[in-house]
Amino acid sequence: MKSLRLFYILILFSSLNASNFIHPLDFKGTKSEQQKVTKYIIQNIERIHGADFQSILRMMEKADLEAFKELTKVKNRKVLDRAIKEDCEDNGYSITQCTYFTIQTFYNSELQASKEKLAW
Repeated sequence: MKSLRLFYILILFSSLNASNFIHPLDFKGTKSEQQKVTKYIIQNIERIHGADFQSILRMMEKADLEAFKELTKVKNRKVLDRAIKEDCEDNGYSITQCTYFTIQTFYNSELQASKEKLAW
């Protein structure tokens, strides 16, 4: 019974977290959206890493916000959507992180790989 209750709590929490996610290319820059992105980042980083070390949390939040800002400027939505899917959807291995920093990492890796060809 406890495990079933925990399962429902995890599903509820992950769905609440996902519903607050703002796609960088849908971001218009309004104050309201800025507040939503900031709130999402703060809650998501704390969810992933806990609240033990405030200095580390602030550093990670800043990195995530900078990644978000950079992702608002990308040109390839298809690659970005794949990166978001890879990081934000449950892959069956662990609870998803869905940070803009890891999405940016996936995006940059995919973009670079799409330009490379295997050569002898």
